[in-house]
Amino acid sequence: MDGQPDQTRRPASVWLEPALALLVLGLVIGTMLGLPTPPHAWVLNLSVCVGAALSGRFPRVAAAISAGALLALLSVPGQYLGPAALSFAINVFAAVRLQLTYWPWILGVVGSAAFVTQGLHSSRSTEELIASSTVLVVLAALAVGAGILWHKAEALIQLERERAERQLLDL
Repeated sequence: MDGQPDQTRRPASVWLEPALALLVLGLVIGTMLGLPTPPHAWVLNLSVCVGAALSGRFPRVAAAISAGALLALLSVPGQYLGPAALSFAINVFAAVRLQLTYWPWILGVVGSAAFVTQGLHSSRSTEELIASSTVLVVLAALAVGAGILWHKAEALIQLERERAERQLLDL
């Protein structure tokens, strides 16, 4: 495999990453509504979620959008940041689910951008930094594990379909 997703086997899960990103966007909106958030912070948070939403179709571009928007969020005061950085896990999940050979790079780049933004920039104390870091590491591990399990489940479903087709042909 050359690191690109197999276009002929693409499952009907093209809406998975956009749906997950929409959930994160709802969380962002819900947590930022009452704050005097600068307008460019809204745009950047939306950009992070758009990057996550595109990760199932255009993983490299999506990772670049997410990482760039996360790093641009460093221009926003830490107390006005929403939870958009958590959507880095969607980029990682998609890359692992699609069995891209470069998924560790996506994890490293987008995960580091999320850590710098959500961990270092927005934490006001050592305890907050430890808590943020722990959440990001756990999310990364869950994203990798879920991506592996999703791919294995798709492979098992495909095997079952092929077996059923062979049984029909034998009748």
